[in-house]
Amino acid sequence: MTPMQTPNCAMRLPAASGPNPSSKSGAPRYPSGRTDGERYLAHVLPLTSGARRLSGAVRSAAAAVFIRKAALDLPSPLETVAKLYRLTPAELRVLYAVMEAGGVSAISSMLGISEATVKTHIQHLFEKTGARRQTDLVKLVAGHVAPIRT
Repeated sequence: MTPMQTPNCAMRLPAASGPNPSSKSGAPRYPSGRTDGERYLAHVLPLTSGARRLSGAVRSAAAAVFIRKAALDLPSPLETVAKLYRLTPAELRVLYAVMEAGGVSAISSMLGISEATVKTHIQHLFEKTGARRQTDLVKLVAGHVAPIRT
């Protein structure tokens, strides 16, 4: 059940005072709360892209509203990828090192393991994720960054 569907759980959006400073996405952020003290964050994204305006069609929706519980416990992109692809702790360490250090020798030095072991872990990462290059691994992790930051 969403906060808006929960009985006796009125959401308050401070329209009179205006939004808080915009998020990195450019969307205004409205802090809101329920009467029982739970905190939520509403992101309002205008639906006024160039393609929509240029189509000439009349649209009834002007904005999309995303509401989520305010929390600081969002998983990191690395944690998300590790769970999604069932990476071992060693593979996760190598993936982190790929993002930080880059090449096999640098990863080997950083982690204190042989280059052959690094190559084996990278090969396992390729097999599990479908990536073909180390840059693909970096892009994969970057793709799991939360799209709306607070």
